[in-house]
Amino acid sequence: MPPITLLTTQATTSDKTISNEILKDTYRIVLKWIFVSCALLWQIGY
Repeated sequence: MPPITLLTTQATTSDKTISNEILKDTYRIVLKWIFVSCALLWQIGY
């Protein structure tokens, strides 16, 4: 992910907080995708 790393390196104010926010966002997205895919599979009948 080049753009995210560029953004974090450019923002010298608080790198850790920004990277933590990005990690939280990606974690939420991954959890949402897992939940949606499991729900869809359950609806289909697997």
